[in-house]
Amino acid sequence: MSYSIPCKKCGKPFTKTSNKSTELKCGDCIYGDIFSKSRNAHAAIANNELTKKQILNKLDRMEKKLKEFDTTLAMTIQSQLTEALNATMKVIADKAALEHSQEFVDLKADIEEQQSEHEARMKTLLATVNTRAISSEKKVQDELDILSARVRDLRRLASKNGWSVAPSRSAVGTKIND
Repeated sequence: MSYSIPCKKCGKPFTKTSNKSTELKCGDCIYGDIFSKSRNAHAAIANNELTKKQILNKLDRMEKKLKEFDTTLAMTIQSQLTEALNATMKVIADKAALEHSQEFVDLKADIEEQQSEHEARMKTLLATVNTRAISSEKKVQDELDILSARVRDLRRLASKNGWSVAPSRSAVGTKIND
């Protein structure tokens, strides 16, 4: 009894002469084209046909390659579409910017003019506040000078008449000794 195995060299299935045979290469690989024609018609058919396992393996490899091709194709298309859309959006944005550029220039000029007017107004207000603060400080200082003079006069009068005078503000509520 004999059976078919794949050749170690070329991978084609070939029929072994017996189960005990240690042949691993087909006759074509061993002897070349000397025995290219098989005398056994069934063996010749088996040599040319693929096994179910080999067919399934080939189908699996084809499916993997097809999936890889699909993913690379999808990525390529997506990147090309993204580049095209970005270029189109840039052109549209440039056209829109050119249409509105004068409006932006006018708006910027108006804002700068209002800002300079506002700064001038703030400087005027700050000067007014500073002037009022200085005049208020001067009035307070004048009032303090008048009060200090009155306190000195009252102390002199108190020492002249012998009245006791508190040395500080914290002693305002103390009794006067007669």
